Formats: sequence, structure tokens, C-alpha cells
Amino acid sequence: MDQHPRHRRAGRSPGGEPTTHLAEVIYADLELQGVLRRVAEAGVQLSGARFAVLRHVDPEVDGHGASLDVTAGRAPAALTNDPDAVAALLSPALGAGTLVRSADVTADSRFDAVADPPLRSYLAGPVRGRDGELAGALLLGHPDPDVFDDAAEADVAAIMAHASVALDNARLFAAEKQARRRAEQGADRLALLQEVTSWLADARTTADAMDALRDSLRRRTHALRIALFEPDGEEFVAVRGATPLPEPSGPRTVARDVASPVADAFRTQHPVRMTDRASIESAYPQIAAQLPQAGSLLCVPLLVRGASLGVLAVAWDRPRALETPEVSMFVAVAGQLASAMERARLDEAQVRSQAQLRAHVAAVTDSSLTLQRSLLPQELPELDTVELAVRYRPGAAGAAVGGDWYDVISSPQGTVTFVIGDVQGHSISAAAVMGQLRMALHAYIAEGHDPDVAMAQVNQLMLSLRTNLLATCCLATLSPCTGELLVVRAGHPLPIVVDPSGDAAELDCEGGLPLGTAEDATWPVTRSTLRPGSRLLLYTDGLVERRDAGLDVTVGELLASVQGLHRQDPETTADAVVQAARTHADDDLALLVCDYQGHGGRDRVAVVVERRDEVATARSVAAEALHRWGLEKVEDAVLLLVSEMVTNALVHARSAASLVLWQLSDAVRIEVTDDSPHEPRPRLAPAEATGGRGMLLIEALSSRWGTMERRDGKTVWAQVPA
Repeated sequence: MDQHPRHRRAGRSPGGEPTTHLAEVIYADLELQGVLRRVAEAGVQLSGARFAVLRHVDPEVDGHGASLDVTAGRAPAALTNDPDAVAALLSPALGAGTLVRSADVTADSRFDAVADPPLRSYLAGPVRGRDGELAGALLLGHPDPDVFDDAAEADVAAIMAHASVALDNARLFAAEKQARRRAEQGADRLALLQEVTSWLADARTTADAMDALRDSLRRRTHALRIALFEPDGEEFVAVRGATPLPEPSGPRTVARDVASPVADAFRTQHPVRMTDRASIESAYPQIAAQLPQAGSLLCVPLLVRGASLGVLAVAWDRPRALETPEVSMFVAVAGQLASAMERARLDEAQVRSQAQLRAHVAAVTDSSLTLQRSLLPQELPELDTVELAVRYRPGAAGAAVGGDWYDVISSPQGTVTFVIGDVQGHSISAAAVMGQLRMALHAYIAEGHDPDVAMAQVNQLMLSLRTNLLATCCLATLSPCTGELLVVRAGHPLPIVVDPSGDAAELDCEGGLPLGTAEDATWPVTRSTLRPGSRLLLYTDGLVERRDAGLDVTVGELLASVQGLHRQDPETTADAVVQAARTHADDDLALLVCDYQGHGGRDRVAVVVERRDEVATARSVAAEALHRWGLEKVEDAVLLLVSEMVTNALVHARSAASLVLWQLSDAVRIEVTDDSPHEPRPRLAPAEATGGRGMLLIEALSSRWGTMERRDGKTVWAQVPA
């Protein structure tokens, strides 16, 4: 006989509580089967039971309580082979809704309905999820009586509490895996549809279309047989491809008056799907005999303007779920094939009409491309501190218009914002949406909005258009004098920065959702600094997306390329990068190359003023700089502005004022930074007042002025023409 479990039970701390590592063991697995097993094993270990049975109930399976039993320890065969016996033993605990303990079930009236119970000591109770719903039940047993005590019951209660959390985690993990699987399947189906569409666009005969379709479907769906049946008198005849390929055995003709999935799909104009061999044999025994290897079958009609041109039949050598999304994808493929077949017939029967149609399409395409180009910037601003090159190329797969765009925008604050974006799709609609987004974003930035605020406003515009399209975008706002860079990214590829030594790397910046995804979306701002001599590249994904390589490979190749080109000027660099991409690219692309020269080698002076009696020192530093730069002619205006701006910071912000004076090519720029976030505003002072006219003086003496928000305050700036 076993030693009494009360004296040999493992896994307890000196205080009598279950040790922490057992809870960790329960959470160590996210797969449902593993979680159940670990919980059952923990129950045996902590309670001293001879065996445990954990029954998991999933109410979401077919709307019923589908159950799964997992055992641990030496469970008797009477339980492992008989789910009804487990249910009978669990019934008292489930009826009570809590832990039930019995020293001897043979002497316990609650178990009168259990014949020949395979245990004496009993401890069982329901396992509930965190939402309170029943998730299962745990049964612990021992052939000896009076094995379980209060401590064992407390241990099992703790285990069941952990089990409820672990089972919830397992369910969430399973749901996440299923969602990921469905997302991957959706992406694969979209890729297949795009590939089929591209190939069928070049097909000029039905045989060519069949070759293109067969190649794509076989490679991506692992089909056993793919056939295209066209009606021919009293039969459906399988179309042979232009390139003969050995086909698995199967019918080359199907009689129209014999029950078959081909005939039914053609007649009803709805897909016919058989998910397993038994379904095929039951519904279509003659076809099953002709396709002895078929484990599942799908027949989809080819429809054009409400008429059936034929049927696409696909067979697999094993059962296949053929869920609605996959069937819908095949319906779309069949629609593309039907269109290709119709084009082929028009080519063969109406050469002159088809030539006129091509001429018309070409005219529309030219108009579309002209429209798109008109929506892009006609010229970029000339910048003292940044040298620019920009490239735009339409996709190589025949798309003349798309949604890629770029822009360079100067703001009233003296910053410049580089914009790159991509609206989903290749159509006039995508180009039209692109134009609206570009112009709206240009207006918001030019008005002085911060990049994250501008992104949010453009997102609202995108949602209001109700186009069901998405757009990605990246904004990089540069302060030319300081090199400070603010980056906001909405689902777009990371910018690339090449430092003055030539090392190239992606800029590590946070991102947000693409535009048009969510109404309450926000976009974080990443702050960085460009050193003089650095290069910034913004691009759309058409530059790096390739069928034969992943993004990690293509982005790595792009980094190596721009690193090798860092001594070239922006125009040469842009040409080389685009030329390399065009050998692989199917998508349209846009590229911005921005070489930051710093403040152009011109001088700057800086001083920190902490008290009002130091304003004179700031004036002296500024006067000395103006004399050194040979700009005495603007000395009066600059010194007056220095006095007013520094004094305003000391008085109204009540903090030290950091003064920076810049020599630009055509102006002197004055920047004063303080700790207050409040923007200064001009006000009309009474005639007898001795102050209050500082902002009016700034407006009168400067050609441009404004404020820039900072993390810990603001910067007020003004420029005096030199």
C-alpha cells in the first residue's frame, strides 16, 4: 500500500501553501492539451492523489459542450475508456458548483448512482474561466479512503484558480493562432488573385489563359487537377493549354445530361463544392469513378454579364474544408478567367474593334497618367540647407496610375517637412484619393500644424471619403538651423539615414496605423537629429517589394546600395537606386533623397541669459557677431529684437532664455528658447503703458517669425533680411 499521501505530498512550502514553481509550471504552456496535462499533473503532485482526470468543456464547438479528458497519474481503465463513468463521478461536484470532498464514496449517498466506483477518496470541483463560465472539471481520486485533508483541498482550490487563468490564456492563444492563420490565408489568397490577374492580363487565347491559371493555382493551392470546361454541343470539353502538360487521369469530356458538378455549376451559376471523398461518391458516383484520387472537388462557373462561358474545376487528393473565403477567391479567379476568355474571343473575332478598344484604353491611360502627374508637386522649394532629388515611377506590371506621392513643404516656423505616401491600389480612384490627401496635408503643414496633428486631420479626411482604401504615410519635419528631425509614421516603411561617414541604417522611429483605419488613431512623434553632411531617404514600398525576396533581404540591399553611393550627389543617387529597383519592381514607387548641409557652414553664436541685467550681455554678443559677419546694416533691428525677445522670455516665461543667432544666406535668424509652453501673442497696449509692445515690434522688424513647440518649452524665432 502507498505511504499515506498526507505525509508524502510534494511541492509545498514550509508555510503550507503550494510552491510558486507549480503555478509557473501550469502557465508554462499555451497549447490547450499541454495546459490540461500540466494542471492534472499538478493536482496529483499537490494533493497526493493516485490519479487525476481533467475534463475540458468547449461550449463554442458546434454550439454544444464538446469535451476533452486528460489524465495524470495511474488512472484506472474504467475511467480512461469510459467518458460516461467520468461524467457520473463529476456529477456531484458539478451539481454543487464547488469543490466536493468525500473520504469514501462507497459510504457516501451522493454517489449511489455510480456503479463500482474505481476510487474511494474523492476530491473534485468545477473549473471556471475568469468570466465565470464553466470551462471544465477536475477529478482527483485514490483507491484508499480518507486520503484528502483540508490542506489538499486548499491546494486543489489554488490549482483550479490557476487553471481557470491558464485555460483562458490557452483559449486566447488558440484564438490568436486561428486569427493569424486566417490572416495568412487571406494574404495568400490575395497574392494568388493578384498573380492570376497579372498573368491573365497578358493571355491572348483561351489556351494561354489556361496555362497561366494552371501554373498559379497548382503552385499556390497544390491542386491535383485543374480543368477548364467549355460547352460544346451536348458536352463540356476540357480546354487544353498552349503548353501540353501531363494531367492526372480524369474526364476530358462531361455529358451535359449526366449529373455532374460541372453541369450543376454551369446550370445554377453557383459554385459546387465537395469537401471529402464520401460527398463526391454520394452526389456524383460517375465522376468519382473517373477521378479515383480526388479527395475534394470545387467547380466554379465562369460568368460574364450574367451568362456562363464555362466551368473551372479544381480537384485535390485529400479532403479540403473549402470555406467561404477560399471559395470566394476561386469565384474571383473564375471571373478573371472569364474576362480573359472573352478578351481572347474578341481578339480572334473582332480584330478591328479590339484595336480601337486598345487605342481608347491607351488614351484613357494617358489621361490618367497626366491626371496623376498634375496631382504631384510641379516643382520643389529651393532650400539653403538641403539638397533634394525626387523620383516617381509607375508600376512595371502595366499600371499607369497609382497612389504614391511625395511633397516638400515649408512652414511658417522655418521648418521643412518631407512627405512620402502611398494610397492602396492602382487606379484613377487611388490617384484621386492621393491628390486629395497630398493637398490637404500640404495645407495643414503650411499652416504650421505639428506633423502628428496634421496626420490625424488627414486621417479624418481619409475616413470621410469612404473609399474603403487605406494609405500609408511618413512625415519628417526638419529644423534646418539645428538639424532637429521630427518623424511621424503611419504604417509606412522606415526612413533611411546615411551619416556623414557613409554608414546607412533605418531610423528607429515608432509608427501608427495606416490612414483610414481608425477614427481615434494617434501617431507618436520620434525626435532625432541630423548632423551636417547626413542624408535622409524616404521611399514607398514599391522600391523594396519583390516576388523573389523578403523585405529583410531587399531593405538590406537598399542600405548597402545607398551606403556605397554616399559620396554621390542626390540626383545620381536617386537614379542609381531607382534603376536597381526597376529590374524587380512590379509596384509604382516614389523616392525622396535629402542631403542636409547643416547651416551651410555659416556661423552661429549662442548665449544663455538668466537675469534681466544680463540682457545687455546678449546684445553685446549679438553685435560682435554681426560685425564679424559684416552685417552692420541690420544691427539696429537685430539688437532691438534680441532685447525684446530675451526680455519677453525672462518676464513672461519666468525662466532662463537661451539665445541663438544664425547667419543664413539671406537673413539673420534669432531664436530664443524658454521653459514655458505658452505661445506669445501680440496685444494692443495702452498709449501710456511702458511695455506690452514686444510682439508688435517683432512683427514690424522681422520678415518672418513664429514659435516651435519643444518637449520642455518653446522656441520663438524671427528672421531679419540681410
